[in-house]
Amino acid sequence: MIVYNSIDNITCTIFDSVMDKRDYSLLFKNKMLYKILNKLFKKMLDIFLFKTWEKIHDEFIDTFGISEQYKRYMDLMNDALEHYNNVYNEGKRHELVFAQIKEYEAEKCLKGVKKNENIYSQIARFTGFRINPSTITVREFYNYVKEAQGNG
Repeated sequence: MIVYNSIDNITCTIFDSVMDKRDYSLLFKNKMLYKILNKLFKKMLDIFLFKTWEKIHDEFIDTFGISEQYKRYMDLMNDALEHYNNVYNEGKRHELVFAQIKEYEAEKCLKGVKKNENIYSQIARFTGFRINPSTITVREFYNYVKEAQGNG
């Protein structure tokens, strides 16, 4: 396979980078081949990589679920969007302040999420061996996380 296409073969490092940067080209294992194909078939390749990422992300959510913090973040962002809708579609300019407050609360909610580097070291302490995010797959890592959470 020339691209990462599952949580069973994508490493944590690649997964985290795609999540942070939304750079789907990172899904390609061979960067030189990506450059050649991108010159020839840019639009098709962009669609293919986006759909591949959607598949990986959906598989992740189906397998491991969504954290409570992320659910809270999404609820707050939806509230903010409703306020923005009222500002721009109904002319209720005073709701701009409410929208900005909801956005601020949403961002604050995510600031409490631990960085993966901390999680890697915590899981390493639990398992008794070093976790290398460049080699461990997403499925392997999150199975360790679930096991660690189950054991307190």
